[in-house]
Amino acid sequence: AGAPLPDWKPTLIGGFMVRTFERPAKLPTPKTMVPGATPRTGVLEAFLTHLDTQAGLLDDASGHDWRRLRMASPAVPVPLKVFNLGDVFTILVVHAERHTRQIERVISAIH
Repeated sequence: AGAPLPDWKPTLIGGFMVRTFERPAKLPTPKTMVPGATPRTGVLEAFLTHLDTQAGLLDDASGHDWRRLRMASPAVPVPLKVFNLGDVFTILVVHAERHTRQIERVISAIH
């Protein structure tokens, strides 16, 4: 119980997903996550709340072995637990950064 946690390492698939989200190229959106034709009311507030929730989950997970805990992706129809917890947190961060870059491009195009 008091032993230090081993260093986290990404899985092959997790590392691939992170590199994919870091690239500026357009990516296909999974059918279950295609946005609506018009923005939802309060979408920015919901995004910021989501980021706060992620920060809390990250704090809560600090004492767990991020290599051993496995999860499936909500974007993939087959519920295979291919990502470790470290992959999940890293993917969430680079995915949020990707959306932030999209927001910045939209704002730049308006001004």
